[in-house]
Amino acid sequence: GIGGVGKTTLAAELIRRIAEHDPQRLPVVAASSLTGGTVTVDRVLAALAGAAGRESGTRPALDLAGRQDIDWQDRLAALQHDVLDVQPVLIVLDNFEDNLSPDSAPGRPGWRAVADQDLAALLAALATRPGRCRLLITSRYPFVLPGQAGRVLSFQPVGPLSPAETMKLAWALPALDRLTEPELEQVGRMVGGHPRCLEYLDALLSGGHSSYPDVTTRLAANLAARPGIPDLDEWFTSHSTLEPALAETLTLAADDVLLDQLLAGLAAAPGAEDLLLGLSVYRSPIDQAGMLFQIGTPDPDAETRPDYAAASEQITTILADAGIPVDQAGDLAQLPAAVLAGLRPHLAELNSRPAPALRAPDGVRRLLDACTASSLLAVDADQDPARLLVHRWTASELELRWTESGRGEQLTAAHLRAARYWQWRVQAWPQDRASDLDDLTEARHHLFAARQTGQADELTWAICNTLHAWGAWDREDALIRDTVARLPADADGRSNWIRQLADIAYGRARITDATRLYQQALAIDEQHTRIDPGNTSFQRNLSVSYDRLAGLARDAGDTSEAERLYRQVLAIAEQLAGLDPGNTSFQHDLSISYNKLADLARDAGDTSEAERLYRQALAIDEQHTRIDPGNTS
Repeated sequence: GIGGVGKTTLAAELIRRIAEHDPQRLPVVAASSLTGGTVTVDRVLAALAGAAGRESGTRPALDLAGRQDIDWQDRLAALQHDVLDVQPVLIVLDNFEDNLSPDSAPGRPGWRAVADQDLAALLAALATRPGRCRLLITSRYPFVLPGQAGRVLSFQPVGPLSPAETMKLAWALPALDRLTEPELEQVGRMVGGHPRCLEYLDALLSGGHSSYPDVTTRLAANLAARPGIPDLDEWFTSHSTLEPALAETLTLAADDVLLDQLLAGLAAAPGAEDLLLGLSVYRSPIDQAGMLFQIGTPDPDAETRPDYAAASEQITTILADAGIPVDQAGDLAQLPAAVLAGLRPHLAELNSRPAPALRAPDGVRRLLDACTASSLLAVDADQDPARLLVHRWTASELELRWTESGRGEQLTAAHLRAARYWQWRVQAWPQDRASDLDDLTEARHHLFAARQTGQADELTWAICNTLHAWGAWDREDALIRDTVARLPADADGRSNWIRQLADIAYGRARITDATRLYQQALAIDEQHTRIDPGNTSFQRNLSVSYDRLAGLARDAGDTSEAERLYRQVLAIAEQLAGLDPGNTSFQHDLSISYNKLADLARDAGDTSEAERLYRQALAIDEQHTRIDPGNTS
């Protein structure tokens, strides 16, 4: 259903009722409104394994599920056999629209495809072979799955609030609670029975920016000016409720009026709309530091970087000196007073939080209060620290307005500041490496949104290098495919990404896929080299593609093809080394080329040719060592 219609609230109520009806069923929340809707195969499997482990203890399949170096299909198969076939499970994916492609699926107008191919395949596998598992997904759009697997899912549109539900919501909203029942019935129809629009209206009436007659007159005039919207009085003479499609149309029409009025009301607090704009680009809730990156002014004195490692070391030392094992020091009240006094400053250091070198402007509390009073900004004070979030549907509607009004550059700047916030968290926040990668992934999203393709590409390489080292090839593969889809068709780095996909396929012994991808990269490199033959980067990329294909030929026993390709690599290396004899990278490439051809000659029994080539490589290496004797490479 449309954003803000109450899908998350409905899902929470469904989970509660399912738990009452089926206490044995295990809820597994893999994506929520708190953490953000973007999800990966690894995240789903980890959430499933974690919940099952807490419920029933360690099982081999649960250990396997955390092994990101193993294909997700094998991990899922183990979980299906040991968990999903025996344990009733409810996997919950909230805000799933974050995982969908922006365009309609082929042949299905209004439906979307899952952008991550592995995630789509995982959901298809769970849908067609669920065992005792069930899926509960909230999404702004219906979606398709591979192999028509989505047809076994039941897509239920969340329609408008009924008059009774509108009354119930109004009781919790102070301004709407003062309206009469006929007045509430009228505004409920005008906003399409949409809960968030009713909250917008309540904020307008509560803030004194509009009266009931004023806002209803504006809504009625807006509806009358729009083609295709029937007269609501005539509609309800023959209908008891609004159809979902009509309700959505009414909501979008009302949204134009209500959001414009709410933004106009923010003008009474100069700077409030700028704050709202900055916070609206975040996809997941952020803390005060995230806010400071949007509106703070540089101040080196405001920065704090707690030394957690030193504090932990000091605590360990103090406890050891007192003869107290660390694992027995949990109850501080039981520690001797002298020991506790020594621990306090170091415990305070551990419990303190880093802060960026940014100072909040004067009156920031007033700006936050204005934004929250408008209902456009939510503050979750139950979290520690408190979290700020602009609802994603509200943010998308506001983005349209700001872009149309010429504030696109301001949104771009906000995305860049958001990227810096997530990167700062990686440097300063006490968290594990997996959380660091999640934050870097958010930074990558903002860089792409700001059209900083080069920076986003560079950051993606850093993320993928870590994932590759972990053996988390499923997630790496998905991230690379997403990157390739975002890059311009003529981007210089496209062949590098395709070769990385080929490397992953080769590492998994999928030789056919690896060959196809290496050849695809080679075609790009050859085209680039033809267009710009003097570009040494294109030449080196071309030689890498030749080298990878040569390795495949060698592994397949086709030594003649391997030699042909390695000699093409050597020709490029000789050319580049001749153009710039002082470039150690080019000389190194030349040495490696001689070594690989020498290996082929040795394996073929041609020891004299092998020796000749090895000596050529040795001469280059000896020269490098004389020039730079401290270089261990």
